[in-house]
Amino acid sequence: MSRLQLLIAVLPLVFMLHDFEEIIFLGPWQRRGLPKLRGRFPRLSWLLARFERMSTTAFALAVAEQFVIYSAVTVLAIWWNWYFCWLALFAAFSLHLVAHVAQWLVVRRYIPAIVTTLLALPYCAFMTVKLVSIGAFTQREWVEWGAIGVGFSLVNLLLAHLITGRVFVSTRDSR
Repeated sequence: MSRLQLLIAVLPLVFMLHDFEEIIFLGPWQRRGLPKLRGRFPRLSWLLARFERMSTTAFALAVAEQFVIYSAVTVLAIWWNWYFCWLALFAAFSLHLVAHVAQWLVVRRYIPAIVTTLLALPYCAFMTVKLVSIGAFTQREWVEWGAIGVGFSLVNLLLAHLITGRVFVSTRDSR
């Protein structure tokens, strides 16, 4: 395995480390943070209500499904040189981290995921610089596959939360 392939193989591990923080701190944060956010952002009460109903189990199941996809795509990328799909997920994950930073800046206090977001961003920045410097992808491929990755990830996330939300309804004792 080349050094670049080893760096590519790290993506599912970085993803999981990041999502561990979200899974572990989701329940306590929901109890403390959501009431404060409802007061500050009343127009987002419909979205915040959705987060309030989400159980940690449902969230963890959705994360597990995404982890399987990230892992499978990474293995296929390394074994069969199928790097475009890996790029799609990498771009989506990188933008996901940027979105967490934006959330943190708006909320101005701890949100589940910000610590590991700040730890994962250097990996994403390094990989982006590395892939650009070796010309692994054209600018057009970055944009096209990045858009595909974001689109796929949004649809997958919505479906995963919809399915797990129907199976695992939040109760105070399940958090």
